[in-house]
Amino acid sequence: MTEHKSSESWQMVKFGDIAKQISKRVEPNETDLKIYVGLEHLDPDSLIIKRHGVPSDVKGQKLLVNKGQIIFGKRRAYQRKIAVADCDCICSAHAMVLEANPDKVIPEFLPFFMQSDVFMNRAVAISEGSLSPTIKWKVLASQNFKIPSVVQQRKIIEAGFLLQRIQEQITDLNESAINLSNSIIQKSLNRDKVEVKKLNQLVDMQVGYAFKSKDFSDKGVALMRGANVGVSKPDWANGKKFLSNEMAKDYSEYLLNDKDIIIAMDRPFTGAGFKVSRLSKSDLPCLLVQRVGRFHSYKGITQEYLWLLLNSKFVKGYLFSQQKGMDIPHLSRKEILECEVPVLSEDEQNELSNTIGCLLSKCDALSEKRIYVRQIKKTLLG
Repeated sequence: MTEHKSSESWQMVKFGDIAKQISKRVEPNETDLKIYVGLEHLDPDSLIIKRHGVPSDVKGQKLLVNKGQIIFGKRRAYQRKIAVADCDCICSAHAMVLEANPDKVIPEFLPFFMQSDVFMNRAVAISEGSLSPTIKWKVLASQNFKIPSVVQQRKIIEAGFLLQRIQEQITDLNESAINLSNSIIQKSLNRDKVEVKKLNQLVDMQVGYAFKSKDFSDKGVALMRGANVGVSKPDWANGKKFLSNEMAKDYSEYLLNDKDIIIAMDRPFTGAGFKVSRLSKSDLPCLLVQRVGRFHSYKGITQEYLWLLLNSKFVKGYLFSQQKGMDIPHLSRKEILECEVPVLSEDEQNELSNTIGCLLSKCDALSEKRIYVRQIKKTLLG
């Protein structure tokens, strides 16, 4: 960006003036590139790509991405998925590939601007469609935004990179704590003479009700759909549906409770991990929906111990192997409850749960700090 535009004033620009869409399509089976990035590989509010697949994982035309270009999830923009490619790759056609116009804006500024509430709120507002709201480039390009001067852009870039480093350090600490807890669980359960039982001998599972979409409401009691079952905790960012308070009275047996453990039965494994969640009071009230299971009626096993088992390699490895279906991998109630698990004595269950609970509380504290840093990043532009 030229220096003559480095005044302290802000200027109004069209997004299409500061960014351009790169739409080069490629067939996955015809490329020499080794990396495929889908929207499932992108973390909300993180510019860094930590996971990826390979071209042979997918079919149909994808988009070519060069190192340094921006991958922006144009479908379900409320998920806030924006990342900067650190190598040449291909990406999902449900993304836009963008790059900055260096004559109008400092290139490093653009991804931080796109992470701001100013941009993301507009992106969500102009999305079209109800089930999978999507942004059209022509509409996005015509949007007017105020951008700061070159001097202010440099300050924002400096602050943005600093916050990004802090965010990644928090993430690394969190992953270390999780890895340590997994190691302790593995060592405790992978011993000789540990009794093995099927889950159906220890716990039961209730499957949710098939609520009709015509009965959905704008407010009332939330519906816990498969899309809302996140890794470790519910993910309401994937869209929240409701049933009216009056209608919900007829389905009290499907009301979920604080600390309930639930599992997604469709697409239980994603790029983010295994979709089992533990509810908290902030998630309530909500109703259990079809293809989501709730564990209940514990026999000789504590709720905390079941949570450890579900997050262990024993259970995840078995359930991953039991998935059926290519387009939508899924598990049945029977397949889940047929899983064999090691069962410790009650005292050993409590001791292990307390140890892991202490580590996970540290993870929760780190997650709160990470959320705080994300909030600061989103408000860099005021």
